[in-house]
Amino acid sequence: MIVPKLGIDIAKKNFVVCLIGEKKQRKYSFSNDADGFPELSNWLNSKGIAKVHACMEATGRYGEKLAAYLHRQGHKVSIINPKFVKRHGEALNKQNKTDPNDAYVIAHYAQCFEPREWQPRTAVQDELLDVVGQIALVKKTRAAFLNRGKCGLRSMDVLKVNEELIASLTKELLKLEKLKDALLAKDTKLKKTADIVDSTPGIGQEIAAAMAVKIDFAKFRNGRKLACYLGLSPREWQSGEQKRRGKQTKAGDDQLRALLRMGAMSATYTNPLYIEFAERLRQKGLKEGQILTAVARKMVMIAHALVRKQQLFDSCYVHSLTKAA
Repeated sequence: MIVPKLGIDIAKKNFVVCLIGEKKQRKYSFSNDADGFPELSNWLNSKGIAKVHACMEATGRYGEKLAAYLHRQGHKVSIINPKFVKRHGEALNKQNKTDPNDAYVIAHYAQCFEPREWQPRTAVQDELLDVVGQIALVKKTRAAFLNRGKCGLRSMDVLKVNEELIASLTKELLKLEKLKDALLAKDTKLKKTADIVDSTPGIGQEIAAAMAVKIDFAKFRNGRKLACYLGLSPREWQSGEQKRRGKQTKAGDDQLRALLRMGAMSATYTNPLYIEFAERLRQKGLKEGQILTAVARKMVMIAHALVRKQQLFDSCYVHSLTKAA
């Protein structure tokens, strides 16, 4: 039985749907709230449709409640990268950008590629996601004030306010860190994943917690697939006899990718595991930005292997094939 595809274009106050898979395309708009969700169910029931494959873009949190509602109703839900939808729309020659057109492109994308099913997070994971995001924001803001304090402020009053803000942000950061640890302690599986990822060279507690709460490692067959998902895999560029390494795809979570690159920036020059690797890439002519991406990608691949094996990183580990040799 072919399940109809329901493309959903999400906005803050409403969402537009496009149903394909039948003889006639159907489009409709609903309010993006608790009143609009049952209206969507009634609309589908009126068409004699019991189950759909609903697909929407990963556009912040405006679509999370609707996705959770549809999942509870027994529908298959997929949340996809907006960049993929944009390129698919270009391939379909959709020149006008309207909500109904976007909903159709999303539904057509789902029909062509059958994106993987989305699974809702637990209550602890939802809260941890907020905490991890807040920690990253507070650290970024605190760093800005720290840099401002070192730029040679002439007003003593401004300097005093700046120092007070730094102290306040530092205090709030400690609270958030304690809250993060308390939440991780509530979910033993999540805590174990975070500890395993944290043991990966170059990855600290902040990156480990973010990866544990944002990534379902079981969905990725290997570390290469995960690195590609996070936008850390370079494109291959070839035309005739010309061939070179392209730019990274930047297809995944921007915040997580930035954290991994920051970890790679330190690991490239301080961790023996990556120093030699980075030097080999320099000798091949790669630029520093490309090397950082390659080191971050290696960190992700190691973390994925450790989580898959459910073991901490062992610097003395020797592969069985090496022993046999």
